[in-house]
Amino acid sequence: MISIRSALVAVSTLGVASSVPGPLAAPRAQALRGADCASPTVREQAYHPSYELPQGRQVVVAYIGASTCGPCRTKQLKAAIQQMKPMLACQAKATGRTLAVMGVSLDWQVDTAISYLAGTAPYDEIIAGNNWVNSAALAFIWQAPDVVPSIPQVVLLEREFDPEATTITLRHQRELGRFTNAAAIEQWVAKGALIPQ
Repeated sequence: MISIRSALVAVSTLGVASSVPGPLAAPRAQALRGADCASPTVREQAYHPSYELPQGRQVVVAYIGASTCGPCRTKQLKAAIQQMKPMLACQAKATGRTLAVMGVSLDWQVDTAISYLAGTAPYDEIIAGNNWVNSAALAFIWQAPDVVPSIPQVVLLEREFDPEATTITLRHQRELGRFTNAAAIEQWVAKGALIPQ
């Protein structure tokens, strides 16, 4: 069984887990990974959170920003965040995984943070408020080795839940990739938002 505390501990050890090979390294569906999932039709689709418990492998993408961050408020970055979601969902589905998109705002006030994230909604999960010490900032930025504390960021993870367990059991989690400024995020999305191996 996984508690909230153990979930945060598991998330905070991303740097260690990302370097460990394991059952999460699965073959990719090359045909859908590139051209089909990056098509204009997929790019412009609306993302719809699934609101179901994950069974097996899941890709998690965390968008981290704030209303006080100039690059986070540009139309280009907001469009990139919206376009990445259906492309990532397509790739995850093509490789037998689910997708969860997390919006993280480092604004101090929760209301301000939620208003900021509304500009790039929908999300499967939101972590808002408490500035650079909210639970997501601690897990994704401060606890990750060699990460420069900056926003905007997009962090991609892969985790696996035991579908046979009678409780929610996290088997593995590793970081797949990280994009640490607006230009890097926009370029990655323009090239199809490919999920790194």
